[in-house]
Amino acid sequence: MSGRVPGVSDILRGTPKAGTGGEVRAVAKYAQNARVNASLFSHFAGGAQADLVPLRSGALTALRANFDQNLLPGAGALQRSARAAGGALNTYANKVDSIHRRADGLRANVVALLYGIERAMGETEEICQAILAPFGYTWNTPPPMEMPEPRMRPGVAPTDADELADKVKRLRQVHERRWYDSALRWQREVDEVATARRRWAELIEERRGAEDALSSALADTPLGQLITVGAGTPGGRKRAIAVGLTGELGGVPRVVDALNTGHPLLAGLFPGSDGSRVWDSPPDPEDVVAWWAALSQPEQEVLIRTVPYVIGNLPGLPAWARDRANKLSLEFYRANPQLLGPEQLKLVAEVQRILDDEAEQHVPNPPIQLISFSLRETVPMVAVGYGEIDSASHLSWMAFGMDNDAQNGIKTADTVSRNLLQEQQLMSVRDATSSPATIGWLGYDTPDKSLSGEVLNSESASEGSKRLGSELDGIAALRGVSDIGMPITNVVAHSYGATMAAIALTLIKVPVDSFVMLGGAGLDLDLVPSLRVLNVKNVTNAQKGVFATTAQSDRVAPTGAAWAGRGLVDANAKSILGWERKVPVLGGAVSFPSDGDPSLGQLGTTGHPLIGSQSRPPLGVRDVGYGDIGSQSLFITAQITMQEIGPETLKKLAVTAGEDVRVLVDSESGRKTFLRVPLREAAQR
Repeated sequence: MSGRVPGVSDILRGTPKAGTGGEVRAVAKYAQNARVNASLFSHFAGGAQADLVPLRSGALTALRANFDQNLLPGAGALQRSARAAGGALNTYANKVDSIHRRADGLRANVVALLYGIERAMGETEEICQAILAPFGYTWNTPPPMEMPEPRMRPGVAPTDADELADKVKRLRQVHERRWYDSALRWQREVDEVATARRRWAELIEERRGAEDALSSALADTPLGQLITVGAGTPGGRKRAIAVGLTGELGGVPRVVDALNTGHPLLAGLFPGSDGSRVWDSPPDPEDVVAWWAALSQPEQEVLIRTVPYVIGNLPGLPAWARDRANKLSLEFYRANPQLLGPEQLKLVAEVQRILDDEAEQHVPNPPIQLISFSLRETVPMVAVGYGEIDSASHLSWMAFGMDNDAQNGIKTADTVSRNLLQEQQLMSVRDATSSPATIGWLGYDTPDKSLSGEVLNSESASEGSKRLGSELDGIAALRGVSDIGMPITNVVAHSYGATMAAIALTLIKVPVDSFVMLGGAGLDLDLVPSLRVLNVKNVTNAQKGVFATTAQSDRVAPTGAAWAGRGLVDANAKSILGWERKVPVLGGAVSFPSDGDPSLGQLGTTGHPLIGSQSRPPLGVRDVGYGDIGSQSLFITAQITMQEIGPETLKKLAVTAGEDVRVLVDSESGRKTFLRVPLREAAQR
């Protein structure tokens, strides 16, 4: 045969198979045994603690305190870790078994397909020899369905034209059907091999995803978080686990004081030189800028090292100072994990992961700065900067919605902030003076559940807006007196984050350049009765830089707005059962599409999330969020925040007209019908 058919290993490169599900389950059983042992320890330790209650002495009091504060909580953390690890390992084992079964079936199928191709090639080559046609086909380039015209060998072919035509016709009749069947089977099997190759690659990717999911699940356990917290220093992991679970290492307890918040140099800003209220009641940023400038460099250094919580969370200070202070606070908590609750430990571990990723890069891209970091509030708070914040020409603040308290939302915030910066950097290549930066801001107590009482009122938004407003004013005050000058300042907000950010924009002194709402959950009509009250610059003489998009498949955002009675800013937003008709539309926002543009290779957002699921659904349709790389919404958001709106995008923008709500009541049934009418018609009623 002229062409070689490759082996199955040449087709299916790499492998999704390694180990067995049984081996993974053995590790899961070990975790289960650890959970049982930790439970027994808790039981006996609890009994010992009860026996100590009637006894009195200083040493016994300290021992009881150690049970209460360290040993019993540590055993509980170990139980939770072992339970979660066992569950994650069993899930992974089931996934491994499933992948292995499909891989074995796929491999066997490819073996059969290659054998079929080899047979078809042999049959076709025989026919070619019989009809004197050249055989120039490779295994993956099948012949056409129509057989070539047969020929006869010179000296054998009849000289009579009619006789020659008759013999050629008989040759065609003998071989034509066999040729067609072989070519058809060959083409079908080549197509199936190509499909199998794609599925094999998907299995490898699925195995990688399963491993990542297992790694993430183990890292999210209390024990995994302690391991992350202790990384990077000799003996750090051993110490973090020992101190985090028992409060001591080698019998030597770690005695610490709470982070200091007082220093005489703070007297110019805080009553009694105490900065403990820096988060809830920060000083005026303009006063902060003047105060900091009046300090000597040694005095600034003293404050960074002695009151890092205060300096790290003080709006109006340069990012370099806040970053250094917040990283000192982080180091303090890493050294003292026994002070951390589960939510705090989770955030410390996640922040450390981000910094570890940066440290592994020879040249950080982007550089990471901790703009704020607090474990003292009702929930942990953090803001992470991507890029050179102090010198950025374009600075975009990212605000997030429900169920995004810092420890839960930091992974999404990290991904979206990097994604937006990546798109912005691509647009800034043409301008050497352009240097964008983003800040993932997780600085408020977000509502916990979709359509819960919390997300349907504006209490969380109102509280969070004060802090975000202070941060925005801080940047304006700092850069307003610097030689670098003011950056292009943007606020990009998702879901309930848009509700919160809009309130913040009514509080700030200096206007921002743009406000972009992605799947916004509506604006509080009492606090933001119209877009005119937002302190946002105009992009034209009559048009504020307020932009909004809601994907057609996103019913969560408009439904939440309708249930909460908040005003929408996108007239195209559709809720469940048409409830969006019950709330007015605040006119004046520039709406832009987020449903994709195949002609430009832009993906459409497929729901409400900022980041789509990283796993491939069964039907192979990618789940795309507003902030995913490749999405139309992220691309246009980058254009807006870089002030680089191109002509193709410009054609897709539309200014939303305001609409009021008219309620019609049926006189017989009392049934209410809600109609939206333009504000002009509403005013004429």
